[in-house]
Amino acid sequence: MAWDEPPKNEGDKDPWGNPRKKPNNNDGPPDFDEFLKGLGKLFGGGGSNGSGGGKNDNPDFGKSLALVLSLAIVVFTGFVFAKGFYKVDEREQAVVLRLGKFHSIANAGLNYAIPFFDTVDVVDFQTIESIKIAKSILTKEGNVISVEVEVQYQRSGVKEWVLNVQSPEQLLQLLTESAQRHVVGDTVMDDLMTGRRAEFAFQVKSRLQEDLQKYQTGVNIYQVNVLDVGPPPKVKDSYADVLRAREERVKLKNDAQRYRSRIIPEAQGAATQQLQEALAYKNRIVEEAKGDAARFESLYEQYALAPAVTRERLYLETVEQIYSESNKVIISAKEGNNMMVLPIDQLIKNNQK
Repeated sequence: MAWDEPPKNEGDKDPWGNPRKKPNNNDGPPDFDEFLKGLGKLFGGGGSNGSGGGKNDNPDFGKSLALVLSLAIVVFTGFVFAKGFYKVDEREQAVVLRLGKFHSIANAGLNYAIPFFDTVDVVDFQTIESIKIAKSILTKEGNVISVEVEVQYQRSGVKEWVLNVQSPEQLLQLLTESAQRHVVGDTVMDDLMTGRRAEFAFQVKSRLQEDLQKYQTGVNIYQVNVLDVGPPPKVKDSYADVLRAREERVKLKNDAQRYRSRIIPEAQGAATQQLQEALAYKNRIVEEAKGDAARFESLYEQYALAPAVTRERLYLETVEQIYSESNKVIISAKEGNNMMVLPIDQLIKNNQK
């Protein structure tokens, strides 16, 4: 006899002598008919009459169940349909993806997206936003300088903003740092510290916009402002002394330039005046010399014709010229020591009265 073969009259025991369990219909999984009967009792009040063998005695059970399921489907469908409506403001546009693929761009107003199929990303494309970035960068001559800039940008292409770059803000920050390093690396520290900030900001903006267009990010740079340019904090005091010395040098240079601008025109004017006076003196002397030479030649001709008369006339003219500039005349007599003084100046005044 096999070990698992039950002995005679002991078929209700297992090989170890324990009583065998009798099969029970209630030990298995719940019957679907029983579940339907429960629903029938809930909605229609029907059930087993004790002798029907598990049959449903409620004739409206199927109709009630169909009505409940229909209502549930209608409510669920309405909820899903209503969930698809969304609103886009005037300053926004929405990028619609259907099953993960670009489908369309929705403008301002009430729009609809198919639930479970469409994904909507609403983007503000008119607001100007800004980020601030501060970095310590090496200049052209190898100095370290701290530069802080503010980048104002606008989302000009909503499709590119959503689809082409995973994190546009992070890319914008990285490209800004790259543009700063490129421009500062080609500029000496003194130029950045003493008045080339506007040129620096323009160069950073141009390079940054070029890089953003290369990556097709849909970002337009509105403005780049240089907030602060200076040495690192550890050497800031020492560099302030250097700046004061440079400012003093610039001040002295400007003072010298102003003095130069004033004194050179004055010297040029004085030199021009002296040249003109010298030229006038030259012309006057030359003309006088020519006149004297012509008068001498004429006098010489007269002297050659009558020497005695000419000598007498020259003497009289010379005496006349001498006494014409004197205000007193002394007359001496030929005989005696008497002298007479004539007050010519007083006589002239009396004649004028």
